[in-house]
Amino acid sequence: MNVNNAYAYVNFGMTGTIPLRMADLVFTRDCLVIAVYGRITPLFGLARGTPKRSAAAMRRRYEEDGIDGVLVAADEVHRIEYDDVDRIELYDGGRIAREKIAVHTGDEPPYAYRIHAPIDIPALADALSPVLGESVEIQTGMGFNPRMSIARFSVGR
Repeated sequence: MNVNNAYAYVNFGMTGTIPLRMADLVFTRDCLVIAVYGRITPLFGLARGTPKRSAAAMRRRYEEDGIDGVLVAADEVHRIEYDDVDRIELYDGGRIAREKIAVHTGDEPPYAYRIHAPIDIPALADALSPVLGESVEIQTGMGFNPRMSIARFSVGR
């Protein structure tokens, strides 16, 4: 699959507690692919700049090899069919937080990622509308819900 076969590519997402997990989201023509490729700890990862280097390397893989390069480099891959997506919430982060993408699939906690690369939330919503239509919601604020976070962490999301 080549790079042009995607509606949108989101680089440098992070989720979790310790270790943090890095992921890229690729909204292909067929499904959402979440490629998890790094586990970062505060002392040995964040302090040494590992997340930025890892995200830049994954972006290069995507630009050079498309989604196939991302899949090869990923430690873990989640494929979510668009029919299984109830909604996608795109948070603008408000004044103090980074933007966030939350992918809701049924009764399970969402796949949720803070995005550490520059991202245009309205443009992403527009790019996803051909495949997801009204299922994409733009929200203001940081999108933090402590109960939902605990539920996500308990199932590894």
